[in-house]
Amino acid sequence: MEENNGKPVKIITYFTLMSPWSYFGHQRLVDMATKLDVSIDFRPCKLGEVVVNGGGQPLPKRHPKRQSYRFLELQRASEEFGVPLVLRPKHFPTEIALADKCAIVLQEMAGPVAQFCQHAYQGVWVNELDLAKPKTLANLLETVGAEAEVVIAKASSEAAERQYQANTEAAMAGGVFGAPSYLWQGELFWGQDRLGQLERAIGSGRTPFTVPN
Repeated sequence: MEENNGKPVKIITYFTLMSPWSYFGHQRLVDMATKLDVSIDFRPCKLGEVVVNGGGQPLPKRHPKRQSYRFLELQRASEEFGVPLVLRPKHFPTEIALADKCAIVLQEMAGPVAQFCQHAYQGVWVNELDLAKPKTLANLLETVGAEAEVVIAKASSEAAERQYQANTEAAMAGGVFGAPSYLWQGELFWGQDRLGQLERAIGSGRTPFTVPN
């Protein structure tokens, strides 16, 4: 399924490499896209801005009961999808902007962005690495065959920051309020637990659903 109405079919995904929910959905999204023969446009964004814009609260500001329940949900998702997870990794939270912007650069360069994201997620949630450190990112980039020095230099540029902000603004304009979010022909699917619905939507060839005026 390479085209729809003469246009390339692609899934746009908004996420941050600090999100465990994005981690849970990542490889399943990649596998689904391969199965359906569609491309993925990876768009890391500033999740804090997106959440607040959508009426939510950043994790540290949520009620303690909601914060506690999150640990149950993380364990259930880890078990359900067979994805390993350290519940309290040493470097969560950390400054994730540079890592996110490395993914932006790889997307623009048509590089191994999906592979890098998978290693980055595992870096945080399995191996307890600090993705704020350029050396850590360099090691991950080298692991997936990317030119670490080039990617990190580009990710540190003003151009990458502008694209990071542009992704954030595009996410908010598209109705996104959390991560991961997937857009297919303008239809929004929020959360890795909606991947099945996304697959059926694309596979069926149905017209995207819209919000009534």
